[in-house]
Amino acid sequence: MESLQETEQSNSQEEDEIILSIRNLTIDFKVPRGLLRAVDKLNLDVYKGECLGIVGESGSGKSVLAHAILRLKDPNEIIRDGKILFEGRNVFEFSDKELREYRWKDVSIVFQGALTSLNPVLRVISHMVDTAEAHGIRDKKSVIKKATELLEMVRLDSDVVLRRYQHELSGGMKQRVVSALALLLDPKLVILDEPTSALDMLTQKFFVKILAEIKRKKNITMMFITHDIATVAEIADRVAVMYAGKVIEVGPVEEIFYNPLHPYTKALLNSIPSVVGDVSQFKPIPGIPPDPVNPPPGCRFHPRCPFATDTCSKVEPNLEKIGYKRWISCHRWREINHV
Repeated sequence: MESLQETEQSNSQEEDEIILSIRNLTIDFKVPRGLLRAVDKLNLDVYKGECLGIVGESGSGKSVLAHAILRLKDPNEIIRDGKILFEGRNVFEFSDKELREYRWKDVSIVFQGALTSLNPVLRVISHMVDTAEAHGIRDKKSVIKKATELLEMVRLDSDVVLRRYQHELSGGMKQRVVSALALLLDPKLVILDEPTSALDMLTQKFFVKILAEIKRKKNITMMFITHDIATVAEIADRVAVMYAGKVIEVGPVEEIFYNPLHPYTKALLNSIPSVVGDVSQFKPIPGIPPDPVNPPPGCRFHPRCPFATDTCSKVEPNLEKIGYKRWISCHRWREINHV
């Protein structure tokens, strides 16, 4: 544990660097069976200049969190509690005008269905110009110049691609076009929601490598959301692990991969198959994720956890700060890890 002096120093550093702060965010959805708890009392910070990886199984609330940051609300969605502070301002209190300026100019997103994000009747150049005009930028020549630079940055031939329709592009090309579009207005934060899910393995590797280069060159802040924890290692500075709508462990990528503390994080890493290692060491996580309409009491992971006790099944653990940018939500993490 940190000393008081170290804690005060790290708190000061974090306050200076935080660009996005999420506090006690709770989101439900109305479904035929009742209320589905998609995000549950979630707390998380994003630091300026970092790439924060958000990982977890399907249904853990990752995409719902991404949409909430941009205040993209489903008709059946209910925001029960919490706030999202972007540079100290609560996104939920933005006026319509402030929200229009905030989206894409301050925070942009590459959606999970990015391959279908382009309008089929518009050329790529029209997507770029229309996006700029929607934010009051009328200088078409400068927009095309910026679009050209961004397309070249994602390794596309701008002379060809700018004049093409979406059906004339491959899946990997569409993904890179949408990513370039997300960078057009120099946003302070770019959210990438499962950006590689529809790509083949080789294209995934290529695309992630490009994103890592862009982050390094432009010092841009990113949130990289994925169920593939192995991909996160290639681009993230820090990782937040989600389970059943909650953040259960956060830390620098090296610590999460080489010294995971939460039983779920350990199980998630053990479930990654190796192409060179012993296949017998591959261990899928036992059981199934909890029902979000009727979640178990206490720790959400306790029905699948080999270390669970009666306390785990009854008392919900808090997200505890255990170091600089390091958090965990587990009653028994000290015993399990012999700390």
